Amino acid sequence: MKKLKKIIPDEQYLIKIAQLYCTCFNAPEKAENWTMQSALEYFRDRVNEASIFAVLEEADGSLSGVCCGGPFGRSFIAQELEFDLPRTFYISLVAVEEKFRGRGVGRGMIHGFCALAEAEGYKGFMVRCRAENEPMLRALAHEGFSELGRYEAELGGVTCVRVVLRKGLSF
Repeated sequence: MKKLKKIIPDEQYLIKIAQLYCTCFNAPEKAENWTMQSALEYFRDRVNEASIFAVLEEADGSLSGVCCGGPFGRSFIAQELEFDLPRTFYISLVAVEEKFRGRGVGRGMIHGFCALAEAEGYKGFMVRCRAENEPMLRALAHEGFSELGRYEAELGGVTCVRVVLRKGLSF
């Protein structure tokens, strides 16, 4: 597997990341209606927050995967859950191009991304995903994440169950 590369995304990388994001997460039936513009705005906000980005880049320059995250205390989920967890990293995104799924790429990205965050001084990790995303839940479990809880969330009139997972944290 290719090595996960930490980047500081310029506009060209942001466009590639937004394209992959729209490909992976556009699901109108789940009220996920991302456009290039809305995805670019979302990732520009992450850059302004000094989030960490890492990518898997193919020889042709296309992205096969991307991860993004930052301090848990700055995440919207910290406010929702009202947790104060110092030195905790929130993984806000793991996206794998469809043709690379089912090959352990996501699991490898999670492993590498946690290592990058640990090198920055983080000791614990939080992540959330849809309960129906069984491949990602399996990858997270394989990397030592355990379920903290579930909750229902509404987005655009569609309700879904979200799973919050942790690694390296005791409550």
